Amino acid sequence: MKVSEAKKLARLSKWQQLVNQQQASGLSIRCWCEQNALTEQQFYYRLRQVRESVLDTIESRSDVQLVRLPEIKHFTDTVPQQTQSLIIVRHGTTLIEFSSDSDMQQIASFVRALES
Repeated sequence: MKVSEAKKLARLSKWQQLVNQQQASGLSIRCWCEQNALTEQQFYYRLRQVRESVLDTIESRSDVQLVRLPEIKHFTDTVPQQTQSLIIVRHGTTLIEFSSDSDMQQIASFVRALES
Protein backbone atom coordinates (compact mmCIF):
# COMPACT_ATOMS: atom_id res chain seq x y z
CA MET A 1 0.00 0.00 0.00
CA LYS A 2 1.28 3.41 -0.95
CA VAL A 3 1.64 6.18 1.59
CA SER A 4 -1.04 8.24 -0.15
CA GLU A 5 -3.47 5.31 0.04
CA ALA A 6 -2.70 4.82 3.73
CA LYS A 7 -3.32 8.51 4.39
CA LYS A 8 -6.62 8.34 2.54
CA LEU A 9 -7.71 5.30 4.56
CA ALA A 10 -6.74 7.00 7.82
CA ARG A 11 -8.66 10.12 6.82
CA LEU A 12 -11.73 8.07 5.85
CA SER A 13 -11.55 6.17 9.13
CA LYS A 14 -11.48 9.44 11.08
CA TRP A 15 -14.40 10.77 9.05
CA GLN A 16 -16.33 7.55 9.63
CA GLN A 17 -15.87 8.07 13.36
CA LEU A 18 -17.24 11.62 13.05
CA VAL A 19 -20.29 10.35 11.18
CA ASN A 20 -20.81 7.67 13.85
CA GLN A 21 -20.50 10.26 16.61
CA GLN A 22 -23.09 12.51 14.98
CA GLN A 23 -25.51 9.64 14.51
CA ALA A 24 -25.04 8.40 18.07
CA SER A 25 -25.51 11.90 19.49
CA GLY A 26 -29.15 12.12 18.51
CA LEU A 27 -28.55 15.73 17.52
CA SER A 28 -29.41 17.21 14.17
CA ILE A 29 -26.48 17.55 11.81
CA ARG A 30 -26.65 21.33 12.12
CA CYS A 31 -26.56 21.27 15.92
CA TRP A 32 -23.86 18.60 16.06
CA CYS A 33 -21.69 20.53 13.60
CA GLU A 34 -22.03 23.72 15.65
CA GLN A 35 -20.93 21.86 18.77
CA ASN A 36 -17.98 20.25 16.96
CA ALA A 37 -16.65 23.26 15.04
CA LEU A 38 -17.58 21.91 11.59
CA THR A 39 -19.65 23.49 8.89
CA GLU A 40 -22.52 21.47 7.50
CA GLN A 41 -20.77 21.53 4.13
CA GLN A 42 -17.69 19.92 5.66
CA PHE A 43 -19.80 17.26 7.34
CA TYR A 44 -21.75 16.41 4.19
CA TYR A 45 -18.55 16.30 2.14
CA ARG A 46 -17.04 13.83 4.59
CA LEU A 47 -20.24 11.79 4.71
CA ARG A 48 -20.25 11.60 0.90
CA GLN A 49 -16.60 10.50 0.86
CA VAL A 50 -17.31 7.75 3.41
CA ARG A 51 -20.34 6.53 1.44
CA GLU A 52 -18.41 6.49 -1.82
CA SER A 53 -15.61 4.55 -0.16
CA VAL A 54 -18.07 1.93 1.07
CA LEU A 55 -19.56 1.60 -2.41
CA ASP A 56 -16.11 1.38 -4.00
CA THR A 57 -15.18 -1.37 -1.54
CA ILE A 58 -18.32 -3.34 -2.33
CA GLU A 59 -17.92 -2.93 -6.08
CA SER A 60 -14.25 -3.95 -6.05
CA ARG A 61 -14.87 -7.24 -4.24
CA SER A 62 -15.06 -10.22 -6.55
CA ASP A 63 -17.26 -12.20 -4.16
CA VAL A 64 -19.97 -9.53 -4.09
CA GLN A 65 -22.28 -8.82 -6.95
CA LEU A 66 -24.62 -5.86 -6.75
CA VAL A 67 -28.08 -6.58 -8.05
CA ARG A 68 -30.76 -4.22 -9.21
CA LEU A 69 -33.93 -4.81 -7.26
CA PRO A 70 -37.35 -4.13 -8.74
CA GLU A 71 -38.91 -0.77 -8.05
CA ILE A 72 -41.45 -0.86 -5.25
CA LYS A 73 -44.64 1.10 -5.74
CA HIS A 74 -46.05 3.07 -2.81
CA PHE A 75 -42.93 2.33 -0.83
CA THR A 76 -42.54 5.88 0.44
CA ASP A 77 -45.42 5.30 2.85
CA THR A 78 -43.36 2.76 4.80
CA VAL A 79 -39.92 4.37 4.69
CA PRO A 80 -38.94 6.03 7.96
CA GLN A 81 -38.75 9.79 7.60
CA GLN A 82 -35.38 10.00 9.29
CA THR A 83 -32.79 7.30 8.88
CA GLN A 84 -29.19 7.39 9.98
CA SER A 85 -27.98 4.41 7.98
CA LEU A 86 -25.46 4.70 5.24
CA ILE A 87 -26.77 1.77 3.24
CA ILE A 88 -30.41 0.91 2.74
CA VAL A 89 -31.38 -2.18 0.75
CA ARG A 90 -34.92 -2.69 -0.45
CA HIS A 91 -36.10 -6.17 -1.45
CA GLY A 92 -39.78 -6.73 -2.10
CA THR A 93 -41.63 -5.04 0.71
CA THR A 94 -38.67 -5.41 3.04
CA LEU A 95 -36.34 -2.58 4.01
CA ILE A 96 -32.93 -3.51 5.41
CA GLU A 97 -30.73 -0.84 6.93
CA PHE A 98 -27.03 -1.26 7.53
CA SER A 99 -25.59 1.15 10.06
CA SER A 100 -22.48 3.11 9.29
CA ASP A 101 -20.39 0.77 11.43
CA SER A 102 -21.62 -2.46 9.80
CA ASP A 103 -19.02 -5.00 8.85
CA MET A 104 -18.48 -5.31 5.10
CA GLN A 105 -18.63 -9.10 5.52
CA GLN A 106 -22.13 -8.74 6.95
CA ILE A 107 -23.25 -6.68 3.96
CA ALA A 108 -21.62 -9.07 1.51
CA SER A 109 -23.33 -12.05 3.17
CA PHE A 110 -26.67 -10.31 2.93
CA VAL A 111 -26.21 -9.55 -0.76
CA ARG A 112 -25.20 -13.17 -1.43
CA ALA A 113 -28.30 -14.36 0.43
CA LEU A 114 -30.49 -12.21 -1.79
CA GLU A 115 -29.00 -13.86 -4.87
CA SER A 116 -29.95 -17.36 -3.73
